[in-house]
Amino acid sequence: MSTRLKTEPNPYNTPPWRRSHSAMSPDSTNTAAIDNACEHSMSNPTVGTLRTSDGLELPNCNPAFIWSDNSQYLAVPRWCRRFGVFLRQRLAIIDVANRAVYVSKFTYWLLLPKSFEGGKLEVQVSDSRGISWPWKSDPIVLTVPTVLPSFTELKDFYREPGSK
Repeated sequence: MSTRLKTEPNPYNTPPWRRSHSAMSPDSTNTAAIDNACEHSMSNPTVGTLRTSDGLELPNCNPAFIWSDNSQYLAVPRWCRRFGVFLRQRLAIIDVANRAVYVSKFTYWLLLPKSFEGGKLEVQVSDSRGISWPWKSDPIVLTVPTVLPSFTELKDFYREPGSK
């Protein structure tokens, strides 16, 4: 196992069902972790609070996050309610350098960030019928930071430096 990546062993290491996950940024300056994720309902994907070593605390996240190759961004699926009833995921992109959090307007049953290189974020999405169906064959490819103005910025998820 890589020293940069810590994940609970099988059977829970399928990213959306992980019980915990942590990853160091490629430049080794920041760590992101979800320590205690639990199923949002029986036999469904997990949810927990994403914490970074620079003070971010973002609740309702799925332990399927990925760092950009330049360490400036972190992409994480975040649970939300659609129509006040259905649990779906929005994609959150954290701009670590500017201490900002952005969430997509689009939602899917399940999102799985696969790669984040050269400003291109590739995200696999679930079938529109739900998580029991195969993943869609074509991933979403987003260009970061170009796509961020179309996302909604969230406030107040970073602790002030020096506070606990």
